[in-house]
Amino acid sequence: MDSQIPGQTHLLAYPPDIDELDERILNAALTQFAQAGIHRASTDDIARRAQINRTTLHRRFGPKKQLIRAAVTYECRRTLARIAAQLDPRATVAERAAHGFVLTVSTLRAHPLLRQALAVDPDNALTWLTRDGADILTIATSFVTAQIRTASAAITDPVARAHHETISSIIVRLEHSLVLTPDAPPNLKTDAELWAFAHAYIAPLVNLPPGELRTN
Repeated sequence: MDSQIPGQTHLLAYPPDIDELDERILNAALTQFAQAGIHRASTDDIARRAQINRTTLHRRFGPKKQLIRAAVTYECRRTLARIAAQLDPRATVAERAAHGFVLTVSTLRAHPLLRQALAVDPDNALTWLTRDGADILTIATSFVTAQIRTASAAITDPVARAHHETISSIIVRLEHSLVLTPDAPPNLKTDAELWAFAHAYIAPLVNLPPGELRTN
């Protein structure tokens, strides 16, 4: 299976020119957030974990809030790249969307850093995933849109392209809700239930032609 599908390349790094030191700092920050909680994790602790001084950390990423944002979006892109690597580029767009839906929800539900952060510091973790989660939702929506457009790359009509993004945003919002609020309808607890839902609702949604989905 070819892991280099359209829409994956731009997800492989954050930002595209990231270097080894930036990556080390971001990984140190993610580990510290998961172990101590976002609020209690200090830049001193992160700098020590990354084996640098605080001045270098601040020069690279600025104040703590900017570092949190960079770390969260970095992990989002990295996780989506791993999901993309498991999608079959030969599958139909509907099959790929259904598979991507199941993979995304199951991967995020089992994500060790996410689970630990929510257990250690749920209030702040949820804040960054919801109220301050616009970057995550934007990146994820762009990713799903890229998967939908792989089968329709020649389409340049702005109405059709806007339609793809709207469909993608609906899928991403649903995935987001299923990960963060699993104990509510639709109650999809197992992979079998996720697959059944994806085939019944996600695949038809992706195949819905422009004009059939009204947003106003």
